[in-house]
Amino acid sequence: EVGCLLCAIPGFDNTPSRTNQTTHLQSGATLQCCMDDCRAAYPACKSIIFHARYTACYFLDDVAQNSQLVRDEESEFLHWDLDCEV
Repeated sequence: EVGCLLCAIPGFDNTPSRTNQTTHLQSGATLQCCMDDCRAAYPACKSIIFHARYTACYFLDDVAQNSQLVRDEESEFLHWDLDCEV
């Protein structure tokens, strides 16, 4: 079942045990390279979390739209599904 794409949604996953997160790049990442690298790693990577100020990229093994994302406008962590345009 396909829900709505989540693109650049600030916040955090309310149930982190449902999704495995791995650090792809701790610093030096761009949003475009983060998305491109995740797409190349599919299906191990199905969505990303990107932090622009720290230039950090995190891979998730499930799509963001399947998470229980809690939107937090003050969060600098942005969640992206792979089908989002960057």
